[in-house]
Amino acid sequence: MERKVYCDYLRFFAVFAVCVLHVSAFNWACTDVNSLEWQVFNFYESIVRWGVPIFLMISGTLFLNREISIKKLFSKYIFRMVVAFVFWSLFYAFDE
Repeated sequence: MERKVYCDYLRFFAVFAVCVLHVSAFNWACTDVNSLEWQVFNFYESIVRWGVPIFLMISGTLFLNREISIKKLFSKYIFRMVVAFVFWSLFYAFDE
């Protein structure tokens, strides 16, 4: 499979967008809604919301032409995502 350079560029900008999203979300939640600071955080967060869907679209693009059996799909990809989801869900549940 040949490398899709545009996916690398999109991934680079999406990483930046997700980092800005996380930084602004942390400050956004602790700020008064009626303040100018909240409006600025809301503006930044609104601008970079596209980062997470872009990651999903890149994953779909890279999986599009691959021949993967259902068994491999579940054992390799979906199982690992479920394990990570359960782990982090329990981690944050006990952290609260």
